[in-house]
Amino acid sequence: MKEETTMKQKQEKNKTNPCPQDTMGSRVEYVGVDISLEHLDVYNAGRTKRLSNDSKGINQIERMLDVQDGVKRTLVYESTGWLSRKLAEQLAQRNIAQICLNPTKVRNYARAMGIHAKTDILDSQVIAMYAQSTKMKENVEVNRDIMKLKELESGREFFVRRLAQTQTARAALSDKTLIKINEEAQREDERHVEEIEEQMKQIVRGNKEMREQYEFLQTLPGIGEKISMALISQLPELGKLNRKQVAALVGVAPYNWDSGKMRGKRMTRYGRRHIRNLLYLAVIGRLGFKGRPIREYYEKLKGEGKASKVAIIACVRKMLIWINSETRKWRARREGAITSESRQ
Repeated sequence: MKEETTMKQKQEKNKTNPCPQDTMGSRVEYVGVDISLEHLDVYNAGRTKRLSNDSKGINQIERMLDVQDGVKRTLVYESTGWLSRKLAEQLAQRNIAQICLNPTKVRNYARAMGIHAKTDILDSQVIAMYAQSTKMKENVEVNRDIMKLKELESGREFFVRRLAQTQTARAALSDKTLIKINEEAQREDERHVEEIEEQMKQIVRGNKEMREQYEFLQTLPGIGEKISMALISQLPELGKLNRKQVAALVGVAPYNWDSGKMRGKRMTRYGRRHIRNLLYLAVIGRLGFKGRPIREYYEKLKGEGKASKVAIIACVRKMLIWINSETRKWRARREGAITSESRQ
């Protein structure tokens, strides 16, 4: 007897369950969308429809959701890099409620439900089922400046990596022609990095809140221009989360691995790698100065028998939590100042 339930049986079971309700008491339905380069596969009310991934397809989705039946419909999709960012911006322009999901969680959910096949149509159904079972809430706050900064930061990292590879390859070259080509490639990549960084600074200068946060972050010890820019573009939640949430988001929170009498090794996993790497380098730099709090904390952990890498990651976590705390205080001061100005 098969233990796995068919997709059709799962859909019939979901239809018998009442829709969740939002805080206002209205019914909520989730519309799953699987994103590809050319198509949007939309699952709504037990039916799947394939639309083009352009403004025409978005207009069809908008009409599909605009049904006056007392039901609030929320669009749900997976994070797929620039494709999902593009969709998020188009939906925001039409004020469509949306939820962005972690693809790993959706795939693990599908396996747990016994759904091992994977197609675009099936994925859209699984996305809707996952949001329905977990009663997800809207989690996409579209800020065009932040989205542009993320895109530029991604492009900058590409040229930085390619520049490092070119510099490494230089040591193995002996032919004059290849050396000349290599040096020209290095200069070109350096120019690209400078142009991208300047464009990012222009965006920050043009946004009052970003500019003030950028200037504030650089007043913190060990935080320079690059880390400040990365925190603004890659971690907009900074100062809005508690210490545990921000540590988990960046991927420096240790997770237990226990079972019965077995006590496994605590390990960090997932998270935003780019931020984690930058803070790691910042901590390494701070460890070279005696009398610094980070250095003292590192030595304390080493004295307790912690491995060097474990102690460094703990220092990264401590530094991140401190930055988050200071940013929260800065946000409170800024909001207080704005409120005082408005009253006057």
